[in-house]
Amino acid sequence: MKPAPFAYLRPDSLEAALEALDEHGADAAILAGGQSLMPELATRVRAPKVLVDVNRIGAAHAMISADSESLTIGANARHRDVVGDATVARTVPMLAHAGTLIGNVAIRNRGTFGGSIAHADPSAEWPLCLLALDGRITVASTSATRSIAAETFFTGRNATSRGADEMVVSATVPIPDFAFFDEIALRPTAPAIASLSLSRARDGTIRTALGAVADRPILIAATALAALAPDPDWRAVRAVAEAEIGDLFPVSDRTYRLHLVMTLLGRAARALRKVSDPDQS
Repeated sequence: MKPAPFAYLRPDSLEAALEALDEHGADAAILAGGQSLMPELATRVRAPKVLVDVNRIGAAHAMISADSESLTIGANARHRDVVGDATVARTVPMLAHAGTLIGNVAIRNRGTFGGSIAHADPSAEWPLCLLALDGRITVASTSATRSIAAETFFTGRNATSRGADEMVVSATVPIPDFAFFDEIALRPTAPAIASLSLSRARDGTIRTALGAVADRPILIAATALAALAPDPDWRAVRAVAEAEIGDLFPVSDRTYRLHLVMTLLGRAARALRKVSDPDQS
């Protein structure tokens, strides 16, 4: 198949891009890396009347920066930029690790941080990391700029609270004391069938999130609390997990999915115990 006809705009500033979105609204689609959008256009899953190419809006929108409290990543940063950035490695190295698990080299070279966030694939790495890190996504329109908590930004499969006239411009996360990410896939470069991210804030607060198990990344509280106990009873942890998230899975593969979640929880718990007490193996 071929894409449906569309007009092509290539603004050279954020302001011009936002004006295009303001004018065309839901009829427009934003092109950044194109790794998700182009296949959708080719198969006509999406048929926007206008394509707004944001690759010329300026290097400032791909910048990665940090202060003593937080890390900010511009929406136009490529996945490879996040993986190889020294500031990311110093402040939130978990993000660099998670980025290495995105697709293949070609996807990491072209795909963008903001594009993945806006696409909101339930199995994607960046949305899950942002949720676990208690991150916030900044979106802009011609009339306002908003900062939205990751917990409320992702609303469903490929769905967010971003308006049709808004564009993701950056995301910011608090610098954690510790952060963990892992995923299970059928083969390298394949989408995750279960993923988990955990962060421990500087005040000791722990957030644990699961990906690829629901229509959006989700926080788990009771299961994580049981799994991260000093000497967890894993049978009890599984029972808590089944009660908390079992209904997310079809009966046909509930046992398998819960096994994947338990495997990831075990890895996260061991990593957290090891960093808390380096003498533990």
